[in-house]
Amino acid sequence: MEGPGFNIFCVRGGVVITPDEVFISTSGGGVLAVTRVDGKEVGPGGVGNITRQLAGVYWEWHKDPAFSSPINFDQA
Repeated sequence: MEGPGFNIFCVRGGVVITPDEVFISTSGGGVLAVTRVDGKEVGPGGVGNITRQLAGVYWEWHKDPAFSSPINFDQA
């Protein structure tokens, strides 16, 4: 996969492989599934189990004040 300023490759045993599952993540946007690359489906073409699990944990932690800081836009 290629994006602005980055390239991602999957290598196993010295061979570039096609992954079963791909996701991207950001601190503010969570975990997002990548289901197609260059028009080709990744794995089964939907959200994979690991991506779904990581996204769930992200949003659980996002609700916990220990892991997030609210922004008061009226004072910003």
